[in-house]
Amino acid sequence: LKAEGIVEDSGVTYTSILPCQGLANFINSTDAIPYSIFVDQHGHQLGEAITGLRDYTTWEKLIKNTIYTYMY
Repeated sequence: LKAEGIVEDSGVTYTSILPCQGLANFINSTDAIPYSIFVDQHGHQLGEAITGLRDYTTWEKLIKNTIYTYMY
């Protein structure tokens, strides 16, 4: 797949996902980059999408809040 080559060439070490067609259509309908979502172990989106850049502290708060809200 072309996406696998891009990931391999870029040297990223984080998990990348290939969305199903429904999610791909949804993502393609936004004009915000970056566009981030949290998903659970079943692939269900947790909370709202996050658009735009965030600093480390903000990401840490968003991640902790998502874990607390959806996992406990």
